[in-house]
Amino acid sequence: MPFHMFGPPHLPVLPILLSSALALAAGAYLGSRKGMPASLVRAGVKLRARMRGLQCARGAHMRGDASHMYSTSRNARNSSGNSAFDAYRSATLSKLEQEAAELRSYLDELRHAKDRSEFDAFLEERRRKPANEASSP
Repeated sequence: MPFHMFGPPHLPVLPILLSSALALAAGAYLGSRKGMPASLVRAGVKLRARMRGLQCARGAHMRGDASHMYSTSRNARNSSGNSAFDAYRSATLSKLEQEAAELRSYLDELRHAKDRSEFDAFLEERRRKPANEASSP
């Protein structure tokens, strides 16, 4: 059927058709070249590295290990380009990791002290009971 039988194309459809044709032409041109442009190669490498990092983070999260998320070795790989900021960030993160370890240790000591005091109170209560009450059913 001839095109004129369908009527004039609607105006909102034209930009979509033109952008699709342009995208196909650009893809065909880039695909036909022997190599990809260097900027696309770098972007692909960065994307793959980021995906690997996310997969590692997700795997560690599923295992319950979140320490890798704040480690300085990970941040050394992800440099911001500003060496002063990177030094500040690594120092701050190492300080936070140390404080977190100290806090965990302190909380463990508190739990142990609480458990010990509850156990001592239980033993003292058992010692105070007369022997005849302890043997009765």
